[in-house]
Amino acid sequence: MRTIRSGFGKGRGKGYKNLMPFDSHVHSLSAKGIEQPFSTKRAMPPNPVEVAVIVPATLGKNKVITIPQLKKRIHYNEMKMGKLFGGYTEVDGEGEWKDPKTGRISQEPNGIIRSFTTEQRFKKEEKGFAELVRQMKKDYKQGQIAIEFKNQMYFYPEEKEK
Repeated sequence: MRTIRSGFGKGRGKGYKNLMPFDSHVHSLSAKGIEQPFSTKRAMPPNPVEVAVIVPATLGKNKVITIPQLKKRIHYNEMKMGKLFGGYTEVDGEGEWKDPKTGRISQEPNGIIRSFTTEQRFKKEEKGFAELVRQMKKDYKQGQIAIEFKNQMYFYPEEKEK
């Protein structure tokens, strides 16, 4: 059976013509099975600042919430991060932490919401991000909220050294 797409991807065409002159050449090579390296010259501008917040699955220290409640929390905070930084990636996670007062290890599921942005946009939205983290701490009755910034882990509020 012959279709309109016969020979597609078998090197029989001349490549797809579109607005970018180099694209037709890349497509033609691709159709012949020749892979081209990714070019950062044609990629979007970089977003070097990585910022993430870890959404806890507890209310206070010990009360574990249900998975639907956790998903609702994650969704709410995804929308906030998306508005602040123009997008996000969410990963379901699981973490452990040691209570400094009791020494007890706790394990719980969580959601990690990560955004990449520019230095300028982060500076513009820094107060909004700080407010988001403060509100999470208050609403979820947490001792601290874990955040990641530029590949470093921080806790809000910062615990005083003893």
